[in-house]
Amino acid sequence: MHFRFGTIHLSDLHMNTLTEFESLIAAQTALAAYPPEVRQKLAVLLSFLLERNQQINLTAIREPEAIILYHYVDSLELAHAVPDFLTAKAAADIGSGAGFPVLPLALVAPACHWYAIESVGKKAAFIREAANLLELSNVTVVSKRAEDFAHGPQRGILDLVTARAVGCFAGLCEVGLPMLRQGGKLVLYKTASSHSEVARSAKALEILGGELVAEHSYRLTGDRQDRVLYVVERVKEVPAKYPRPAGEPFRKRLA
Repeated sequence: MHFRFGTIHLSDLHMNTLTEFESLIAAQTALAAYPPEVRQKLAVLLSFLLERNQQINLTAIREPEAIILYHYVDSLELAHAVPDFLTAKAAADIGSGAGFPVLPLALVAPACHWYAIESVGKKAAFIREAANLLELSNVTVVSKRAEDFAHGPQRGILDLVTARAVGCFAGLCEVGLPMLRQGGKLVLYKTASSHSEVARSAKALEILGGELVAEHSYRLTGDRQDRVLYVVERVKEVPAKYPRPAGEPFRKRLA
């Protein structure tokens, strides 16, 4: 194994640790079917995340098994909600945080170019470091607000946009739908408790040219919480004034 980041050689890490991480990943039924090289890189990412998380607060989840379940397996649940996501050529992830779901998705969908949108500097830097380490040339880190990105060159051309555990449904639709081409899909990772929030967003979807086309419900092993992936398709033109300035889509939700 010869991954490199700056002066750090992950080939110098304890091979026993990486082998243990690979075994833990392969033991997860949802991950076992991925090619060995994908599982190997997921193990390297796990090691790197645990190391960096001791220096900066990237995630409150600190146990390897929990990271594999709540970050890796959860991120890759998108494959069940949107089976054709592997055909996407350009995608963005809003509020990528510690790199989830964007890094696992970029690993399993290398033909797609991913924009990791993260306005917090230390988290954006971590994603950039991790992408370099894993040799993910299909990841571009965008250190700005998603509202600003949605008015930039990628407006109206992306096939897929994701957002996980960040922001309200209506606000994410206002920010995410303008990035999509017509027919593109916005996938929002939520819990089952968000059903009422989604129901109240019907008018916002109408204004923004979106349509809720699927709700994929699931539960992670051992978790008591029901989760949902909401799939919203852009079916009409999004008015040019959306999204509104930074923060406004989440402070003053369209209703």
